[in-house]
Amino acid sequence: MSHPPRITAVSAVPAAPAVPALSSPPADLSSPDASPHAGAERRLLPSVALQGAVGTLGGFLGFFVVGSAHLAGMIRFTAVMLTVAMLSIVLAYALGPSLRLTGRRLFKTGFILPGILLLSGGSSYTALAAAFGAYVGLTSSARTWLEMGLLPDEHRDRYATRAGVAGIVLSLAASFAATLLLAVTAQNSQYLCAAYGIACIVAGYVLGNRLPDSQPVSLQAPLAVLADRNFLACLPIFFLQSGLYGISLSLNATGATQALGEASRFGMIATVATLAGGVAL
Repeated sequence: MSHPPRITAVSAVPAAPAVPALSSPPADLSSPDASPHAGAERRLLPSVALQGAVGTLGGFLGFFVVGSAHLAGMIRFTAVMLTVAMLSIVLAYALGPSLRLTGRRLFKTGFILPGILLLSGGSSYTALAAAFGAYVGLTSSARTWLEMGLLPDEHRDRYATRAGVAGIVLSLAASFAATLLLAVTAQNSQYLCAAYGIACIVAGYVLGNRLPDSQPVSLQAPLAVLADRNFLACLPIFFLQSGLYGISLSLNATGATQALGEASRFGMIATVATLAGGVAL
């Protein structure tokens, strides 16, 4: 026996359309500035730029060393500086895990410790060489560790360009400020070192806290690189670069001292040279 068809009542009122949930538009991750690595890059740039600015102290120190101890004193100064820089790099990586030296802590130490040495070194060029060598070794180690760990390969070219431009701008400002300070203090090197020392300590506390953090620096199979053919092929260039750095620093300081006579004149030439480099870049 067949059953009558079931009749379903249909409402005459149409259903209300679904209201879409309010949400922000999706971020364009194809844009470099919207990538998750852009924040780390922005936090790195101020400290990296200031690293280059404080590096301008090396030229002024070389000028003063040659002026008082001639070329032989400059060679000793360079030898002490490079030795301390290399020891700082090795010790930082060797003791990093036990001392919990993250990239941020190492960068802060690289500013604050040399700043204290610059303030307390007085007129001892050996102490100043140790301070500048520690600065070069510690900050370069921290910078390399942070950049290699936080920035992917596809972002490094753009970051390197920005870091280079920012470093030149701050180096230009530092050279010009140092020139003015020398001009008003009768070429007094102690005032100059004190100014750089204060800048290092302030930067370590203020900018260091803004840096992104990382795992503690460490040596991971350091001898394994000796099996890398590319590293062995570049090894002579590494030695040549290090040797030429020391030689060029000594020759530049010697020539500048004999040709210019005053540190403020050297500072003005360094400022113009930095400006020319920035325009070329």
